[in-house]
Amino acid sequence: VSQSRYKQHNKNKKKSNTSDYIGVSVQHVKHRGNNYDYWCTSIRKPEGKREVKTFHFTEAGKIAAAQYYDTKAIEYFGNFCGELNFPSHDN
Repeated sequence: VSQSRYKQHNKNKKKSNTSDYIGVSVQHVKHRGNNYDYWCTSIRKPEGKREVKTFHFTEAGKIAAAQYYDTKAIEYFGNFCGELNFPSHDN
């Protein structure tokens, strides 16, 4: 597998990021007339499919989403995963 395949995954946090974590954003959901917010983490797998997982809209949920993103980035891309939210992870 060539390094160029992972080129798009080796990115830094966007300037427009509102969660202060890479791969974590707010998801607004309207259900039966009520509005709900969730922290959403999204990462593209090596085969191209996107994996999305939501967490409760709390500070703990935001941190859990960032940790989940880091875990999946290391699992899928190893040394080519780019910047992590918590660099103390071993990659």
